[in-house]
Amino acid sequence: MDLNSTGFKKFMAMAYGLGGAVVILGALFKLMHWPHSSEMLVIGLGTEAVIFVISAFEPLPKEELDWALVYPELTGSGSSSKKKKEETPEGVLTKKIDEMLAASNLDANVINKLTTSMNNLSDAAKQIGESSGSVADTSKYNKEINAAANHLEKINAMYATQEDSMNKVQSAQMEVLSNQTKLVNSVSEKSEELTRQMESLSKNIASLNSVYGGMLSAMGNK
Repeated sequence: MDLNSTGFKKFMAMAYGLGGAVVILGALFKLMHWPHSSEMLVIGLGTEAVIFVISAFEPLPKEELDWALVYPELTGSGSSSKKKKEETPEGVLTKKIDEMLAASNLDANVINKLTTSMNNLSDAAKQIGESSGSVADTSKYNKEINAAANHLEKINAMYATQEDSMNKVQSAQMEVLSNQTKLVNSVSEKSEELTRQMESLSKNIASLNSVYGGMLSAMGNK
């Protein structure tokens, strides 16, 4: 088989196209987890390996490139053609750039203005970056302020709860003290009443003793 023949080249083109399609299908089956995805992946990778083996026998192209299609200046004859062939690629490129600048009416002043504008844009971008940093710092500061306010609110709520509890305890203590005062007053009143009753009893006993003494005296005289 002639490796340089047109038929072999067509065969290689078909092998690349069809083989690439099989490889892509194998990868698609595996990615989508379809049935028989492992078998399709093996077939795809095997096809790719076969294509690489076949491509190893593909001959290198011997046709010389027509540089005149890339650089039209290389075409022509006579002294002008020789002069153009003597020009280096760098010279041709520089000439083309100069022609483009001339055609677009660009000069050194315009380029300098463009450079200045680009520098101003760069400085503005830096300032924006610094401003963004300041905004970030301000946002961080606001978050810290909000956090401190939340902590202060929690502390105030805790103090309010403790104050309420202390008020309740104080009220209970006052009530107990009031009850004790009432009890002491009641005991004092009862003690005074008992004292009066004891005094009355003593007087009654003294009167009774007098009566008994008179009776005994009368009986003794008889």
